[in-house]
Amino acid sequence: MNRYKRILQVKKYAMENNLFFEELYHDMLKNAHHLSFRKNSLIKLHQGKESLYFLNQGIVVGSKHHNLKGDWIYCLYPQQIFGDYQDIVGAMMPKLNWFALYDVELIAISCQIFKNALVTFPEYFNRISAHLFQLEFDRLETIAEINRRNLPEKLKFLEHHNPDLIINAKFKDLAKYMGVSRQHLYRELLNKNYIPSM
Repeated sequence: MNRYKRILQVKKYAMENNLFFEELYHDMLKNAHHLSFRKNSLIKLHQGKESLYFLNQGIVVGSKHHNLKGDWIYCLYPQQIFGDYQDIVGAMMPKLNWFALYDVELIAISCQIFKNALVTFPEYFNRISAHLFQLEFDRLETIAEINRRNLPEKLKFLEHHNPDLIINAKFKDLAKYMGVSRQHLYRELLNKNYIPSM
């Protein structure tokens, strides 16, 4: 995906979520890094600073473990924000390692640069902080809902609340995220005759 399309995705996301702020938009993107990560690699900026990421392409997994073999807390598809941004949110968040489940393209910006750029715009900063906090809350609620349901209910929940994850992920990876075996998921899909719930 070229730079133009990647930046357009960011603008589309900002417009849809009432976060677009033209006074900062171009300056912020000047300080952003356009990065690619190969499948199964750890996502981190070279300087190791806390960063805000926008996922352009691929799937990213958030885990407390140091590799993809452990449990996955988040499984994110394109056009989502993620990262270690608890300083922006102003609240404790799970400290996660981020991995490229497939080949990934993303835009990254240092949280410190982001905060410095917003310091003279407190109202906008508060709006961004509230948005990021709500993202984390919703994602934790999603994994809690998945964990408390049986497989047919897990699948139905994702069909209604997170269909893009099902569309973008391979079934073997979707099964791991839901905490079931790949065979179990395939049997359930066969029982449904591969037709989503109405």
